[in-house]
Amino acid sequence: MNGAKSLLNKCTEKFKLFSGIHRDIDVNQLLDEISKVKKAYEKLGDAKDFDWSFVPKLD
Repeated sequence: MNGAKSLLNKCTEKFKLFSGIHRDIDVNQLLDEISKVKKAYEKLGDAKDFDWSFVPKLD
């Protein structure tokens, strides 16, 4: 789980360099959704119990 938390932190820092919409992706909304995933992960006891509905979908 430490690896996933590390990747969430790294991608958050990289996406913070952008704002608005890039390549049809709302970066601000994506950051909000990543934040929800991070919070869900913090409450998690075991990785197998992760609720995959939190993962942002890029359309």
